[in-house]
Order: sequence, then C-alpha cells, then structure tokens
Amino acid sequence: MKRSSFLQLFITTALISITFSSCSLFENKPQNNNEVKVGTVLGLSGEGAVYGQKMKRGFEFAIDTANTSSPTPQKNQKIKLIIEDSQFDPAKAVSAYQKLTGVQGIKILVGVTGSKNALQVCSVAKADNVVIIDALSTAPKISEDCGDNYFRVIASDALAGKYNVDWAIESGMKKPAIVYIEDDWGTSYLKSTLDYLKEKGFTNFPTHGVKEGDRDFRTQIQKLKAESPDTIFLLVYAKSAAGFMQQFRQVGLKATIYGSDNLSSPEFVAAGKDVVEGVRVALPAPTEGQKFNQFSQAYKAKFGEEPDAIIIKSYDAMKIALDGIEKFGNDPVKIKEYLSYDTFQYQGVSGDIKFDKNGDLVSQKYTRLIYKNGAVVTFK
Repeated sequence: MKRSSFLQLFITTALISITFSSCSLFENKPQNNNEVKVGTVLGLSGEGAVYGQKMKRGFEFAIDTANTSSPTPQKNQKIKLIIEDSQFDPAKAVSAYQKLTGVQGIKILVGVTGSKNALQVCSVAKADNVVIIDALSTAPKISEDCGDNYFRVIASDALAGKYNVDWAIESGMKKPAIVYIEDDWGTSYLKSTLDYLKEKGFTNFPTHGVKEGDRDFRTQIQKLKAESPDTIFLLVYAKSAAGFMQQFRQVGLKATIYGSDNLSSPEFVAAGKDVVEGVRVALPAPTEGQKFNQFSQAYKAKFGEEPDAIIIKSYDAMKIALDGIEKFGNDPVKIKEYLSYDTFQYQGVSGDIKFDKNGDLVSQKYTRLIYKNGAVVTFK
C-alpha cells in the first residue's frame, strides 16, 4: 500500500471512530430533567445597579423558599434562576434576552430592570413564545407596546403620576415644572404627567430634560430659578436625582419636590439628609395581613432588614411565575392563558394581583411619604 493511501485510510478510520465516540458520548450524557430554568435580565451594574441587585435578592428569596418547601410537584423539579446583566443598557438588555432564550432555551422570564430596557426587550419578545412577568418597569408606554405575553405586578407610572399631581394640587400647587430623564421611561412618564396636569387645568409650564449619566444640572437649575415654580416633579433615576438635589439646594431654591418611586433608593439618600429633606414620594401602600407578615419576618430573619417595595414586588413576580410553573410546567402558552384569564387573581405579599388586557396591574393603592432627617416617613 502506498504511503498516501495508508495515510488516507488512517484519517478516515480515525474520523469514523471519533464520530461514533462523540455520538456515544452525547447519547450517554445525563440530562437534567429535575430543574426548570427561569431567566431574568437585571441591571446589576451601571446606573440601575441598586435596583437590579434588589430584584435579584427578591427573586432568589422567592426561589429559595419554594425549593425548600415544595418543588414543583409534577416531576419533583427544582427552579434554577439564570441571570444576565444588562448593565442598564437597552442594547445589552436585548442581547441578554436573546442569550437566555436562544442559548439557554428559557421560556419564562421574570423581571427586566428598568422600563427603557423592558421596552426594547418586549419589542423583540412579542414574536417569541416566551412569557415575561415583570416587577419594576413602570413606564406608561409599556401598556401600549409590550404585547400580550408581558405582565407586570407593579402599577404604571400613569397612576403614580396622577397620584402625585393630585397630592400637589391638594397642597396648593400653582406653578408646576417637570425635570425628566431623556429615555423611554422618562419621556413616557413625562407624557402621562403632562396629560394629567393639562386635564387639571395647568398649561404653559416648563419641562427640562436631563441625560442619563449627567452630573452637572446647573443649566436646568438656573432656568428653574428664573421660572420660580412652586412645585417640581422630579422624574429621574436615584443617582441623578441625588446630584440634582445637591445643586438645587446650593442655589437656595425652595420649590416642593415630588419624586418618582425610585427616590426611595439609598442612592438618593446618599446625597445627605439636609439635601433630601422635605422631598415627597408616593410609594405603593404597605401590605398588611398574615401572608405579608410571615414573608416580612422570614426576610428580616435572613437579611437583617425590612423588605422594601422593590424586594416585595420582585418576590411577588417570581411567586406568580412559580405558581404558573407548578400548575402547567414549563409551558409558556398555558401560563400566558392562565395569567390572561378573567378569573386570574393572586394574593401576593404586596396585595391582590390581577391583570387587565394590557398585562397591567388592575389597581394600586399609594401612600404619601416625605423625607425627614434622612429617612422617608409617612406624610402627615
């Protein structure tokens, strides 16, 4: 036999051997059928890191308690959370979603940190066989844009904005102004607040946009000083709001500030107790009852602190997903039908949860809070 013929035979034999060995290897590889994977797109770094970290804790606490007490009964399955970091960037959020669904094969997604990211993710997800149950995204635009496979356990900012406007009117507001972040969340919140202010008879009032990552707000503040509003609705993220308030106080402006719910974050308080003094925030009303008390006690025992609104909503979002998985397994079509059905109602630790045709929380009660000595307390 010629050397070349021998070499060719050797290579062919080796390739056949490798092929059969590989097939055998994959055929004998054990498949993990004892877990259901749930995905989440969290802003664990970047501007929204404080929110993403809290959501992660709420999700993991819900899964830990579920896996400890009762794995899904159908196949004794455990729940495994697969996390991707969006870095609070919409393009990265979409990539994270595609990795979770395309590579990991995930069909149930719980949570996307931030409305601007959720809006981009849901625009891709609308065509997919994936259910999204969100905990923190509040932009009113989500109601219109996110399709029938998207549900959120937190109320639209359209409700919170109306609540703050009514509160401000009751407190004697005559000259409002709005400062907002120029992204999907901020512009969506701006529009709903503008519409309601106009409905209440307020016209020709100033609005000032800021960009994510801005740390110098002197231009906007000087304009506000000239305009002399008695009320400012501050629709920006906590870190930016902290910087804005520091510069706002430096020029001695006295307008009453009404903030979005993210101003309850420690990043905002870090500006200093004198800086945040008197800022008003409307937050979902605290829940009462045995279910909430048991949850709160268990959470405090594990982490040494009271659960805040982000933790509570994240916990409920995950619990609803687990409830759907327990009833229907890893079947997004059946879970979507279950959540969309008129009779769906879930008693969460944050209260009753029921969705409308847009996947929005049907109702939400709010409570009035104000910063006093560096802490947010009930407004009286």
